[in-house]
Amino acid sequence: MADTASDHGAAMRGGAGVSNGRGDVLPTLDEGPFRVAEVYCAKDSAIRLPIRADVLERLLKRFRKAQDAADEAIGKEKEKKQAVTSVQEPLVQKAGRIPKKRKRTQTSEEHTARPPHFLSHVYSMLLRYDDLSGEAGQHGAIPPQVFDVLRKWGCAHECCATPFNATLDSYGSPFLDTDGVFGSAGSFFAFEPSEGCFEINPPFTLSGNHVSDHMGRVLQRAEDSRKPLTFVMVHAAPHARVAREAGLQRFVREEVRLEGGRHYYLEGNFYQRAQPRAYVPPFPSVVLFFSTTEGSKRWPVTRSLVDDIKKAFAWPRVQTKPARPSAMLPVPSRPAIQAPVVPSWPAPAPAPAPPARPDAVWPAAEAVLDPASTTHEMAPGGWQTVMM
Repeated sequence: MADTASDHGAAMRGGAGVSNGRGDVLPTLDEGPFRVAEVYCAKDSAIRLPIRADVLERLLKRFRKAQDAADEAIGKEKEKKQAVTSVQEPLVQKAGRIPKKRKRTQTSEEHTARPPHFLSHVYSMLLRYDDLSGEAGQHGAIPPQVFDVLRKWGCAHECCATPFNATLDSYGSPFLDTDGVFGSAGSFFAFEPSEGCFEINPPFTLSGNHVSDHMGRVLQRAEDSRKPLTFVMVHAAPHARVAREAGLQRFVREEVRLEGGRHYYLEGNFYQRAQPRAYVPPFPSVVLFFSTTEGSKRWPVTRSLVDDIKKAFAWPRVQTKPARPSAMLPVPSRPAIQAPVVPSWPAPAPAPAPPARPDAVWPAAEAVLDPASTTHEMAPGGWQTVMM
């Protein structure tokens, strides 16, 4: 096996409002773009299957976790056998014979960056699901925000998921032979819990009452044993009505209706797209809570829970990040200058005006002496004029 990483760009991206011809809208989500890798066989690279790099990393974590769980189970089984067999037969060797060297097995502490056969399992799983993939309406995934609400409420297991879209740590998927190495618990029809809280979103392609019949048997058995058991079913309204009428009406505790065109799912093959798209169905969906008597007491359906589920499913989605300003309106680097604040105390009395400046005048002219009215006398120090 080998893998390569490439940016598929527009080839893997959807338009802003793509329709599949049945009234279903597939708008592009604001996440991404994500890096997309290609997984193919080294001997024959003709078939290349895309998968998002972040989904591939999540599969690697699930693969290692399943390996560690298997190693732990094998170790416990060996300890039990050693406790039962207290006396072991000594190794008998013939003269001149060298015992064969036993092959050293890899332990969980010796995990490499990429365990052997990991991509082989991914490739086999991609081939199977790629062959089954169809329209988005037949393979839609519940948004992660809904699982955040259900996880806080008490849900611990997804009954109808795949290793690609599973959100909770524990999940079931249709193919145990290819999905078991990634931690899958197997098919829902082989899953018979006695108690617990579980989420189920059956594929729309399932015909008949297979899901409701199996749920009815499990719920009735738990009710007879007085065990707390709850199933949260998310389904299209017509399919949910069939499930409710197939002997499950007595276990229905709450029904939440999601209007058509006002809620969304993730497109089924989102794990292969660089730019994921939402699937907005034109028909309503229903969230049904099936519980035994003890289950309704342990996990009561409150009004706040219903409101949180509707908010998580709502379309268009509520923006969690501020909108980016338009390129025509540059973001100001500093706040605008504000006008000074006028104090509230009374203004001081105005200062008295300065006196007006007198107009400039010529100096007074000297008096003109009349020669007829003056006499000149000889003073001791000289002549002086005397007015008459």
